[in-house]
Amino acid sequence: MKTECIGDYVKLKGKVYPCTVSLAMDLIGGKWKAVILYHLKDASKRYSELRKEVPDITEMTLSLQLK
Repeated sequence: MKTECIGDYVKLKGKVYPCTVSLAMDLIGGKWKAVILYHLKDASKRYSELRKEVPDITEMTLSLQLK
């Protein structure tokens, strides 16, 4: 995977991103991934702990996003 910096832009696989955060979010993907990663940033947690901390996410979605 070749990453190329073009001035203020980053190019990866022919796609141009305005910043590295945009690139990271595209690679991570999903509406819930950033929220889940935020809750896991300090320590590992059990599935039930995440369910309590992110009440708006469905059980199926949480399960799929953790795979």
